Amino acid sequence: MRIDEGIVADGDLDQGLLTVITALEHWTTYLEENGRGELYELAIRSIEEVDFQVSADLDDVLATPKMAAEYERIRRLLTA
Repeated sequence: MRIDEGIVADGDLDQGLLTVITALEHWTTYLEENGRGELYELAIRSIEEVDFQVSADLDDVLATPKMAAEYERIRRLLTA
């Protein structure tokens, strides 16, 4: 992938890179505006990233140990 003047020049934008850019945007907005909604968005992106890396059963998305651990980590952070 090559970015030419802010535009992806060859190939699609890598999903991992897109996730990082989106997370940085939410984190920056959180720091600037102290909006708790941005933390929720980061939590959602985190779950989506685990789901992307580890295939989950849609009937029970917390069935895999990695998904359950990530959910629990996020829950603890948001309720602290």
